Amino acid sequence: MDKEFEIERIEDFLKNNPKGLTINELSKKISLNRSTTAKYLNSLVSSGRAEMRALGNAKLFYHTKRLPLANLLNLSSDLIIILDKELFIQDANNAFLNYFQLTQEVLKNQKIEHSVLASYFTHDHFDALQKAIEGTTLAFEDCFEVSGDDRNFTTKIVPLVFGNSDQAVVIIMDDITKMKKCQHELELVKGQITKCIKNNTKLQNKILEHKQAEKALKQSEQRLANIIDFLPDPTVAIDREGKVIVWNKAIEDMSGIKREEILGIGDYAYSVPIYGERRPILVDFVLGNEEDKKKYYPHVEKKDDKLISELFVPTLYDGKGAYIWFIASPLYDTKGNVIGAIESIRNISDQNRFSLSRNAS
Repeated sequence: MDKEFEIERIEDFLKNNPKGLTINELSKKISLNRSTTAKYLNSLVSSGRAEMRALGNAKLFYHTKRLPLANLLNLSSDLIIILDKELFIQDANNAFLNYFQLTQEVLKNQKIEHSVLASYFTHDHFDALQKAIEGTTLAFEDCFEVSGDDRNFTTKIVPLVFGNSDQAVVIIMDDITKMKKCQHELELVKGQITKCIKNNTKLQNKILEHKQAEKALKQSEQRLANIIDFLPDPTVAIDREGKVIVWNKAIEDMSGIKREEILGIGDYAYSVPIYGERRPILVDFVLGNEEDKKKYYPHVEKKDDKLISELFVPTLYDGKGAYIWFIASPLYDTKGNVIGAIESIRNISDQNRFSLSRNAS
């Protein structure tokens, strides 16, 4: 019989038996020999579609509850590409594909040095990829032409381990062209300091602000330790029952609530650290309940399957409040079924203050 057909049959049995099944139990249910059943189960575990727990001498297999990697990658605005230990391209997020105007089909299973991306990487980059396979993280600042324009990037090459324990590497790129332009403008301002003594204090403060921004950027890059930390914004995800399945480090820091305290909890418990009460948040409206949306979010923009909103939340940061930007989208399984929803939160108070100060001047 077709291998993939049998694997899907096994996956369906695991879904319908949430308490788990042994190899012998599955072998009897699907009328396959024990050796073949074990091989297919190991394939499901390696691909992240099943989980295994040891109970004495027996192995109990469950359908996986882990979030699809693509959902997490596609929430990030960074340009992300994942390679296996032989440096063949395995995945790229939507931000990367859209930026370079490519498709997964063009990149998938292509060795990077022979792919359409080869011209963007130097000998030093390829050396860094090999070192990353051995466990070393390296960073570069690059400039190359994209669609006829010179673009500046920070490029971080980070070791990664797949679910089957194989070594891999992830490339994270961030377009810093605008920041570079700001730095150039800053140099022009510095050249005028001697001619503008009366404005010296203002110019020095501007220089300090740019240095602090550069320092914050470097600190943010250092916090990217693994896939979930690719999401620098506070992020929460719930399943279709409204129970928390993701509570990242950033939202721990914002709320003071550790993920161990809230994972698996529903009944809008995740809204209390943000709003001070149990109530629906934007991620709930992705899954339905459209009637109450305007009650809690007066202005909501819909882009494809995503909901985007901005709101002043007075309960955040010890009652100081903050202007918050929200984005929420569904989570899908490998068959395109909605299995939950995920929301990222960003504090945009500084941007609002900057806009107000510019309008005032």
